[in-house]
Amino acid sequence: MTSHPNPAHRREAWQWAQDLMEMERGFYVLDTETTGLGRHDEIVQIGIVDQNGETAMDELIKPTIPIPPGASRVHGIYDRHVEEAANFGDIYTELSKLLAGQIVIAYNMTFDRRMMQQSGTKYGLPEI
Repeated sequence: MTSHPNPAHRREAWQWAQDLMEMERGFYVLDTETTGLGRHDEIVQIGIVDQNGETAMDELIKPTIPIPPGASRVHGIYDRHVEEAANFGDIYTELSKLLAGQIVIAYNMTFDRRMMQQSGTKYGLPEI
């Protein structure tokens, strides 16, 4: 997974993005929605697109805990939306194969990585 320059450094951020787009090797952009921001929160949706904007993964994920009303107000995902969804353990193999050896970027990679780790820990899974 890769990091990028501070957005306050506009010229460096622009150059980083241009270099990324000109790479022959592709990349993925990842985003998650979660039950919250804390140590025990989990992913309720994961979205991944490739460098062309094509969807590589778009999954609702059933957490082991209820989605708090405050989190639902932020992302619009309620418990009823994930009742029949796979849990993180169910999508782990597909997700780990998709991301293995890939360049992955995210708006807040530190947070998304932590949420993937926390969600995986509930199922005894290794870090992606």
